[in-house]
Amino acid sequence: MGTRFGGDKISALMGGKQVVCYAVDDLVAAGLEEIMLVVRPETVAERLVCNGEAKIVRNAHYREGMASSIRTAVNNAGNDCDGLLLVNGDMPLFGQARYREMVAIFLNNPDCIVAATVSGVRRNPAIFPASMMKELLGLKGEDGGRKLLASYSGNVVEYAVGSITAVMDIDT
Repeated sequence: MGTRFGGDKISALMGGKQVVCYAVDDLVAAGLEEIMLVVRPETVAERLVCNGEAKIVRNAHYREGMASSIRTAVNNAGNDCDGLLLVNGDMPLFGQARYREMVAIFLNNPDCIVAATVSGVRRNPAIFPASMMKELLGLKGEDGGRKLLASYSGNVVEYAVGSITAVMDIDT
């Protein structure tokens, strides 16, 4: 539930389509194998259309902040995953080509974090290698992945997005 937005951002309609479905559709088109939506327990999954392309996982600890959603994703990721691409569901304009490029960079640098940047500033989304799952599980509160980006700055490959619009969420 977005406080600035005043409602459930991911299921809100934009251009006749749910906001989160833009990201899901782009991730599917980019060839990602498994897509997971981490949602609050009260989210009515049936309202999230997205053509059934995403696994819905409920985060019972959402009051603990963004890190709890990341921990939920890690705990529900398969043991054979190479990495975890963390995407905010309210960023509808990133696009399949950018996701595909980030994944290609990650596949060429599988032990590195790949972070989107705009004018040299690290933004969402980011890909974390499987070797960092324990660190992701250790995140607390509203840290998100930025804490790890700072701690492992020498192990980050930056992906220049080129447009601030691509990384904006719907209430920015």
